[in-house]
Amino acid sequence: MSQKTITISIIIFFFASAVFLSFTENSQHKLDDQWFLYFQNPKDNSLNFTIENHSQKNDFSWQRICQDKIIQEGVARVKKNESKTITVSSECTEKNMVKVSNGEEVLELYKNIDLR
Repeated sequence: MSQKTITISIIIFFFASAVFLSFTENSQHKLDDQWFLYFQNPKDNSLNFTIENHSQKNDFSWQRICQDKIIQEGVARVKKNESKTITVSSECTEKNMVKVSNGEEVLELYKNIDLR
């Protein structure tokens, strides 16, 4: 094989790989009917959390639980492709849990607060 044939083959394989990776990455980044839950700042003692909505459901109910007792609860309306931060109190210094539901699915966050 000549050097020209090898160079053309490498260019064709590179182009084919780039096109294939482009399509697979694009399909992986589609956020159809998903929602996410995360702490606003996971490293501090704050229990404020964010609901990021990419689903058809807009209504979310949430509970903040400390030692198996519901301390706070509420309802949040988050439109599709938007996010909302919920501010909650953090007077409990034990194991905390935030539970959020959209009526079908429930997500939970856990955080231990250390005031030392």
